[in-house]
Amino acid sequence: AAADITPPVHPDEAKVIHQIIAVEKYEPVVSPIHGYLQAGIKRTLTDLGIDTKAVKFWQIEVKKDSRPYRGGFLACAYDENGHILAMSGNGPWLRNESLRALKTMPELRSIHWDHNGFVGNHPEVDLYDGTGFDALAESKLQDIKIGLGFNDKGMEQVAKIKGLKQFSVAHSR
Repeated sequence: AAADITPPVHPDEAKVIHQIIAVEKYEPVVSPIHGYLQAGIKRTLTDLGIDTKAVKFWQIEVKKDSRPYRGGFLACAYDENGHILAMSGNGPWLRNESLRALKTMPELRSIHWDHNGFVGNHPEVDLYDGTGFDALAESKLQDIKIGLGFNDKGMEQVAKIKGLKQFSVAHSR
């Protein structure tokens, strides 16, 4: 159960991860993070000028047959103080309220998320439009790759992130 999962990050940031899990109603399990994902996150952080020698990784994935997205995962790279530097994932995890909660992650520099949300007539499609980036305008966030539920309203908020250096979007509305 989600309550049994203890992210090895700063306690305030662990609360955010638990909030995301609760909002999405997932049954996650801790899983090993693939080497190619670690390498990609390290490369991104290095490109942003972050020293990655002491960076550690942690990941959860959606338990098989859990609601609503099998194969989804949430991975974090964190520093020696437990502050999350980068988040990566697949599947609907970051609805707008969860994006706003990321404001409590003071060292977050990168978010890479594939298939975040839904499209078409799904009843939750607007919950993933990216407007939650409004809370990150003054953050240290420098790099975003996101897709699926993201739309023009989200783009307006991303444009307000002062330190943003890299942005890409795919599968958007």
